[in-house]
Amino acid sequence: MKRTRANMAKVVLALAGAALMCPASWAYEEAPMLSEQVEAGDLPPVDERLPAEPLEFEPRDSIGTYGGELNFGILGVADWVLLQRTMGYEPLVVWNPEWDEILPNVAKAYQVNDEATEFTFELREGMKWSDGHPFTADDIVFWYNDIMRHPELSPGLPPGLRGGGTPPTVTKIDDLTVKFEFANPDGLFLQHVAYDRGGMNATAYPKHYFSQFHIDYNENADAEAKEQGYGSWLEMFQDRSSDLESPWRFNPDVPVVLPWKLEQGLQNLANSSQAVAVRNPYYFKTDTAGNQLPYLDRLVYSAVQNQEVMLLQALNGEIDFQDRNIGIDANKAVLFDGQESGDYRFYELNLSDMNTGIISLNLTIADDRKREIFQNKDFRIALSHAINRSEIIDIVHQGVGEPWQAAPRPGTPIYNERLAKQYTEFDPGLANEMLDAILPDRNASGMRVYPDGSAFTLVLEASEAHGLRFPDVAELVVNYWQQVGVDAQVRVIDRSLLDQRRLANVQDAMIWRGFGGGVDGLIDMRWYVPVFGNSNFGIPWVNWFTSEDGGIEPPEAVKEHQAMYADVAKAPTLEEQIEKFNDVLDVSAEQFYVMGISLRGPGFGIVKNDLGNAPLAISGGGEMLDPAHTRLEQLYWQN
Repeated sequence: MKRTRANMAKVVLALAGAALMCPASWAYEEAPMLSEQVEAGDLPPVDERLPAEPLEFEPRDSIGTYGGELNFGILGVADWVLLQRTMGYEPLVVWNPEWDEILPNVAKAYQVNDEATEFTFELREGMKWSDGHPFTADDIVFWYNDIMRHPELSPGLPPGLRGGGTPPTVTKIDDLTVKFEFANPDGLFLQHVAYDRGGMNATAYPKHYFSQFHIDYNENADAEAKEQGYGSWLEMFQDRSSDLESPWRFNPDVPVVLPWKLEQGLQNLANSSQAVAVRNPYYFKTDTAGNQLPYLDRLVYSAVQNQEVMLLQALNGEIDFQDRNIGIDANKAVLFDGQESGDYRFYELNLSDMNTGIISLNLTIADDRKREIFQNKDFRIALSHAINRSEIIDIVHQGVGEPWQAAPRPGTPIYNERLAKQYTEFDPGLANEMLDAILPDRNASGMRVYPDGSAFTLVLEASEAHGLRFPDVAELVVNYWQQVGVDAQVRVIDRSLLDQRRLANVQDAMIWRGFGGGVDGLIDMRWYVPVFGNSNFGIPWVNWFTSEDGGIEPPEAVKEHQAMYADVAKAPTLEEQIEKFNDVLDVSAEQFYVMGISLRGPGFGIVKNDLGNAPLAISGGGEMLDPAHTRLEQLYWQN
């Protein structure tokens, strides 16, 4: 479709000043497509659509011009996170593009007390949802009290709302002020809000829209649900809100505070080749010249069958700005050669990821004999020494990287050299020696067996994801293990099935992405200590810690480790959190829960040469919604 082109070191934990107000010496300007709607009487004037104090934003390079669309490639409905990562980042407070400071956003200002138990957010007077309805403290209180705390609607509070072990009280002070109060210090709360992930979507649930489906606000909701073919009001509400994270992704009717609003949602990809978002006429930001943002009229997400087709799209100039599913090592050479014909350049992606592949044995597997062996740290050390990481780096990752365990990246304030480098030396002799002390007997094929002569087997499950070639890595790894007498096999399965099996605690082992390599490890600590989220080596231990169904009490050493992380979350300042987290990592090195392959190298993406205000480099990865945190609302076509 032809276009019309017209240092992670601190967190602010004190009163943050309001964003600069747009000067009153000029009238605000708006996109021509909106001016036409104003003239037709379909929209109020721009001055009435903006809040009294819009967030004034200084573009990266220059004031832009209105018009045009931005094109992305999306791998179907399962690739829904692309929408969040491009148009869906508008929490109360945000990380700056450099990912080293938290700034006001939807909240005009915020205040945190010295103990980090009270967080007060001041909202913008006159701010509106995309349908023109006022955005107020009522929306945030509704999200928390009537959705997140509702026993039937929410399966439980996310980690960001469990600081200190007790859920906060959320109170409306007035229409423009809301307070979160914790019984115990929660120094990580502001970071959770700024990441806007894992159920922390406080600005995504307009009360005036969702209350009509809620039995506490609409006594006829159950009857209305059944008239529409639902079993109950609960089923209807869940359909309207999807999985309680960014409900607008699957339901374009949901009003938003985002730069763009979907007019063709993800559900259309089953019948259409595109999801389309159009500018939000009530968006709350302007540039420094008083132009209401965004500059671009539309975002277009074209569905493709696989990454190979997406690569062809990029080479043909059909993708304007993207790294997801494109910026992988295997594509780099051909994309480099295609820059001139595709009219694009590279940008650098400075990832917080610390590993190209984390292998986790299931330390809580139901099989008693297998669990005993998996929980033997010497067994895990032996398997680690059996892996030829340098060969994997050369074959799979084009020589980029170095042998690395599940450990933070060098140069970060939580770098731990012991954790990063221990047991990475390729030494099959040592591996055999250690395994002989655990499973000395072998069968006729040379594979190790239990003392009673029955086969010991290990299945490493892998799914193709994140462009990291997990199945290829897994094939090499099981070959190394077979060479030291471990009867290991690869099972390549769909990602959704992989998720089901790991959550059901039935898999032997799996390989996945190495998140949490920067200070984001304080939030995404899955590979370091099993307290929240996807610690695939011991999800039932996580459930025990969080008092959720399916919990299994961990060994005493693991419980002590979990308690250490709880102390990190209680620390009121980032400096104290880092100090305590470094102690946690020392114990992670001692426990050696999982093994890694290699330190992930810098990533890259492609961007059209004439896309104005596009970044040269992006900090991203893990919990950060990149590249949305670089402010895509400032992008524009230069000619």
